[in-house]
Amino acid sequence: MTTILNPVFCVDCNRHDCGCERGERGERGKRGHRGHRGPTGPTGPTGPTGPTGSTGPTGPTGSTGPTGATGATGPTGSNNQQQTIEILGIIEPAQLPPGQTNDYNPPGLGTASIILQGASTGTLLSGLAAQPNGRVVLLNNKDNLGNITLLEEDAGSAPANRFRFSAGANENWFIDRFQTAVLFYDTTISRWRVWSIFTETFPRLTVQNTFNAQAGFLTSGDITPPAIAGANNNYLPGGPTANYAVLRQALSAAASITGFGPLGLGKRIVIRNLSATFSLTLTHEDAGSAAVERFNLPGAANLVIPPFGSQEVIYDDTAQRWFVV
Repeated sequence: MTTILNPVFCVDCNRHDCGCERGERGERGKRGHRGHRGPTGPTGPTGPTGPTGSTGPTGPTGSTGPTGATGATGPTGSNNQQQTIEILGIIEPAQLPPGQTNDYNPPGLGTASIILQGASTGTLLSGLAAQPNGRVVLLNNKDNLGNITLLEEDAGSAPANRFRFSAGANENWFIDRFQTAVLFYDTTISRWRVWSIFTETFPRLTVQNTFNAQAGFLTSGDITPPAIAGANNNYLPGGPTANYAVLRQALSAAASITGFGPLGLGKRIVIRNLSATFSLTLTHEDAGSAAVERFNLPGAANLVIPPFGSQEVIYDDTAQRWFVV
C-alpha cells in the first residue's frame, strides 16, 4: 500500500494531483436580489418612566355614600336652661256665685293658661284642680262685679287642689276687680302657689309685641342651690353664668340675703322659701353687700319671706338696686 503524504487539492476540481492548472480569476458576478425581511425580533425591555403629565380636569361628583353610624351621645347640659311657659289657651267660664267654691275645675282648664273669671259679691275660692308641676295659670277677675278671695289650706277642697301662701297656712289673698293672680303648681308640696298679683291687667305688657297668647313667653328656668343659713352677702347662687327666674332656696337655719351678685340688668327673680320651719329675710340697704347689689325695700324695713312663702324682686339699673315687685 502506497501512502500519500501531504496531498494537494485542486481548488477547481477539489481533487488532489489532478493536473489541472489554475486559470485567472473571473469577474465577480452581480449581487443577487435582497431576501425577504425576517420576522420581528422579541420586544426589548421597558424603558424608564417619563415625567408626570399635567393634572387633568376634575371629574363629576360621585353619588352620596351611605349615612355613617350615629356618634356617641354628648354630655348632659346644664339644668339651668331656658324654659318656655306655654300659653295654652284662654277660657271664660261661668261667673262664680257668692259664697265658697271648692275644688274649682272649670271646663277647659287642662288646656288653658288664662282664666277670665267673673265673680260675685263675697266669692271665695278654696281650691283649683291640680295640674302638672310648674304649670302656670293666670286667674283674672275680669269685671267689676266682686272680689275673689283665695283661701289658704281650706278643708273645703282636696289637699292637692289647695292654695299655699305662708307657713301659718291661714293667709287669704284677694284678687280685686280687674286684677290678675299668677298661680303656679308645685308638686313638691302638691299645692298652688301665688307668684304675683298684678294691680292692673298685665301692666307694661304690649299684647302685639311682648305677650302672644297663641305662642308663648320665656322665663329662664329655676335653680335649687344648697341650703343656706345666717347672713349671705353678694349672694350669687349658681355662679355668675347661671340663668334662672325662680330661686328655690332651702334653709338649714334662719337666713338672710343682703344682696345679689351680678345677675343682669332688669332681671326678675321669684325667691321661694322651701323651708317649712325657717324664715328667709331680705335686708334693706345692708352694708354687707356691695352698694349696687343691695335691696331697697318698702319703708326702709327688712322683708321676711316666711316658710313656703315667695317674693318677686327686680333689678333697676338706673337706681342700681333690687326692688320688690
